Amino acid sequence: MQGDPERIYREIGQLIAAAPDFKKLEGLAQLPADVALWIGRVYAQVEATGDIGDAVEIKQQTNLLRSPRFGAGAANSIMTIMYRVLAKAEFSAPTISQGAFLPAGNPFDALVQIGKLFSGAKKSLLIVDPYMDEKVLTDFALSAPEGVELELLADEKDVKASLVPALGRWRQQYQDKRPVSSKLAPARSLHDRLIVADDLDVWVLTQSFNAFAARAPATIAKVDAETAALKIDAYRSIWQASRPLV
Repeated sequence: MQGDPERIYREIGQLIAAAPDFKKLEGLAQLPADVALWIGRVYAQVEATGDIGDAVEIKQQTNLLRSPRFGAGAANSIMTIMYRVLAKAEFSAPTISQGAFLPAGNPFDALVQIGKLFSGAKKSLLIVDPYMDEKVLTDFALSAPEGVELELLADEKDVKASLVPALGRWRQQYQDKRPVSSKLAPARSLHDRLIVADDLDVWVLTQSFNAFAARAPATIAKVDAETAALKIDAYRSIWQASRPLV
């Protein structure tokens, strides 16, 4: 495969998650601008793999998407190519990135993949999720090694009430073995769902922890070092300005 497999894997996964409702395209005089942009990005990613045949097929099938007779088949062909590219890129991507795209209805795979990221932390894990609930503790947090400081940052308006009793029971059971602190950011000030490991590595999640990959495809993408530094600075500032939850 030509190009950067990790980048292609991440980008194709995000495009699959954002796939349009192809049925609504049938009979239209032209593709809506957002769908045309999506198709263009799909073509660019497929072309980057060096597989000219798949790239040509994407172009050909795009012209059929608006056909009431052939639209469904064209959509199926495009998605089949995308999943094939996804599988090839995943095979060549670094191990830590494999499994980062999760189809809808795969919550157990989400548990495994997020657990892998948690288990790699050495000192701290900052978890940012506006809609955080108890599942961040019950489903994921035990994957972190003992002694790693958990820092949970949620939105003061959107945080779920179930998080507070879960925090109380967590502290009662684990005490200093698994330290945890929690804060609430001002309403609507959190625009990401993040995992920050050791104030060094940052992963962006496309959905909240409490329903990750349950009803729609989801991705976990590690950002580059420059972007990671910017996000860490921004969310550390928000953390300092936020009020304790409990």
